[in-house]
Amino acid sequence: MKNIQCANCGQEMSQKAPTCPKCGHPNKKANHLSGGEILIGLASAAAGIWFMASFGSGGSTSNHTTPARPTPAPSSKMPAMANVEPATPDPKVAAMANIELKNMSWQTAGFDNIMEVSLTFVNKGKQSVKDIELTCRHASNSGTYIDSNKRVIYEIVPAGKSKRINDFSMGFIHNQATKTSCSITDLKIL
Repeated sequence: MKNIQCANCGQEMSQKAPTCPKCGHPNKKANHLSGGEILIGLASAAAGIWFMASFGSGGSTSNHTTPARPTPAPSSKMPAMANVEPATPDPKVAAMANIELKNMSWQTAGFDNIMEVSLTFVNKGKQSVKDIELTCRHASNSGTYIDSNKRVIYEIVPAGKSKRINDFSMGFIHNQATKTSCSITDLKIL
């Protein structure tokens, strides 16, 4: 590394020294970058961040990174890709995807504080299901979320069939609830 002379006292010093060791005069050349070098550095950093956000994490902008998995080297023991069978889907996930709510209506009962629903479960799957959990979220006239009800309907819906449920009690409901949205949130497979 090349040494320089202090601009104030002429003492020889390292060009990276922030100040002169003799007189303490600041070294204006120490570790300083020119404006062009700073712009190039910032542009490079921005390009790197953009590249990682776009390609490095699959387009995600989260702060979590997934470590890269090493790709195994080809060997004669590995099966050909054409012989690999697709993964079998989870039976519960498949059952949840194949059951629908149809013709749902609701009303209040008791002293207008109990919610009753009438609906039809349509099972388009190949497995019968039972004990279907129904969750209903309620809103007021203004659209504000008020509360929710969750109940299990202990009935069997055979594969490929429909099951009508009438006047099923979902429990207490807020007296200002005017809208509801219900969905199936769980079930059991037979």
